[in-house]
Amino acid sequence: MGRKTPSKAAKAYPPISSRDEADEAIREVGSLLRAKNQIEALLEDEVSALKAEASATVKPLADALKAKIDALHAWAEGHKGELLEKDKRSARLAQGTIGWRWNPPAVKVTGDEAAVIAALRRLNLGDLVREKAEIDKEAILADPKRVDGIAGVSVSQTEQFWVKPAEIEVEQVKTSRTVKGADVAPRAPHEAREAA
Repeated sequence: MGRKTPSKAAKAYPPISSRDEADEAIREVGSLLRAKNQIEALLEDEVSALKAEASATVKPLADALKAKIDALHAWAEGHKGELLEKDKRSARLAQGTIGWRWNPPAVKVTGDEAAVIAALRRLNLGDLVREKAEIDKEAILADPKRVDGIAGVSVSQTEQFWVKPAEIEVEQVKTSRTVKGADVAPRAPHEAREAA
């Protein structure tokens, strides 16, 4: 696998040529992250304040809207016979239309699904039970060579480069490469622990 070419952003900075320069770059990553996080936190505060203000402004309108619709519904229910023509479900008034409609039927399973399935089968209603076949991705990950050459399924893995400046809680991650098929490495728990 060849090396990736640097991004345009990476080309804007001089290459790092020593450990001291790498350490300085990590310090700068930390400073940039702190500045970015501070701006994002300010934005979140402003958005939260705007949402609270809008919610306070909208609440009386929403309450009045609900009360008006409730009153209109009560009136319409009381006058349904005179409002609706034969086989009609809506009525046109001078300012708009009101009406009733049925939502599509829905099935809700409120009990234990396995018990309901067993009851349907016991009552000879097995045609109401759908069997679902799924690809066992965990089994494929345990032995990826078994799917080599099968169209429509592949195993891939990305390697990430990460930087965690001192005093910053979150590391910055960049995908450095993606490998597929036979090049996928076995899981490396020691790397995961090292990164933690």
